[in-house]
Amino acid sequence: MTRLFSRLANGLHLLAGIAMTIMMLQVTADVLLKYLFNSPIQGTIELVATYYMVAIAFLPLAYLALHERHVSVDIVVQTMGPRMKRFTMVFANFVSAIYCALLAWRGAVNAIRATQVGEVWAAALVDIPVWPTRWFFPAGAALAAVVFLLVALRYLSDPKAVEFDSSASHYKD
Repeated sequence: MTRLFSRLANGLHLLAGIAMTIMMLQVTADVLLKYLFNSPIQGTIELVATYYMVAIAFLPLAYLALHERHVSVDIVVQTMGPRMKRFTMVFANFVSAIYCALLAWRGAVNAIRATQVGEVWAAALVDIPVWPTRWFFPAGAALAAVVFLLVALRYLSDPKAVEFDSSASHYKD
């Protein structure tokens, strides 16, 4: 089961990387076309804001949780003894799982509403459907919730899991 969620997290991370690459190429082409030929790519700003940036921000959440690359205050945890470290890591990961699950639920409610109305943004020449991107956030948050839960369970089941190097990826599947 851990392997499945690890693959899903890595897949969403890859999709975010692809979105970043496409965004970079499109913005570069837009700037070049604008300044060299006075003919920018219509809708670039809207696509960047509604598709690329949303994917880049929310799809890798589970990957960050899986590899414990999210923001943390390691200096405080490093001063704790092993039992307190373990308790803190279990608690923090459980709270993070609950928080991400709530975010996923609210995001899904909004995504359902956007899907039902067929939400679009009016661009220069066409309407850009944005309702599909409303699913990026709840998908990323839901998978992150599951991964945080798995990490918390790993800390519960493996007392040595608290002995980690915060500069290295230490979750092995």
